Amino acid sequence: MSELKQILDNYKVASGIANQEINEDPRGYQVRLGKVNRAKSDLKELTNKYRDVIRSSSSFILVSGDNAEAFSKMASKDFGCFVVDGEAVPRIVASQMHKDIYTGKSLTSSSFDTANGFLTDVLDDIGVVSYPYMLFNKTYSKILNDEDDLRNLLKIAIGEKIGYEIAGVFATNHIVEDALKQGFSGKTFPIILTTTDEEYMRNLREGLLSTTKNVFVVSTSEGSLEDIAISKLDKMTKKSVESTLKEIKKRIV
Repeated sequence: MSELKQILDNYKVASGIANQEINEDPRGYQVRLGKVNRAKSDLKELTNKYRDVIRSSSSFILVSGDNAEAFSKMASKDFGCFVVDGEAVPRIVASQMHKDIYTGKSLTSSSFDTANGFLTDVLDDIGVVSYPYMLFNKTYSKILNDEDDLRNLLKIAIGEKIGYEIAGVFATNHIVEDALKQGFSGKTFPIILTTTDEEYMRNLREGLLSTTKNVFVVSTSEGSLEDIAISKLDKMTKKSVESTLKEIKKRIV
């Protein structure tokens, strides 16, 4: 039995015990309560183990072009791929910052400290315990008009200071719950990272390649990252998506 299958089997057993209603009859109550609490503790441990397996066996698919959203939806619905926002980390940080801090202004060292605080919360949530501080420098001093401007600036700052590969770490953590519910036990976890920013996608690809060889770019329209894409889809059909995913599966190492 594979490690992943063993984790899923143990998770199912522990979940059944943890979700039991506890009979409040005083006779044996503490024993029953202890059994449920141990099962809940086991669930946390098994979830962390499952997440670690995901992080070590994920393949990342970066989809660009006009039909990227259609590809992602079809790959998720029909072929079991997991879809995660490739800009999730800077998007979350930007959404937490009060608009008065940046609207019509350029960021300062002080406002960057605020962003660092929210970034720390995100990284703590996904289990990242050691990372460099996102230091402010003059290249980040640009007038910002709205939250989108802030997010685009943070994409660069987080990528340069923390590493663009943090998007992959976030993604593997993000899919854990859905993967557990599905009982997903494949040899690799196919994760589609979405973004409409092609320059960011190039940086994202380079960052992810520093952690795994299984990073693939798919182009869905003319001239969209064709120089680094393993596949270009001229027509968006179930058959073309399936063919592309099969080609990716062949290349996974």
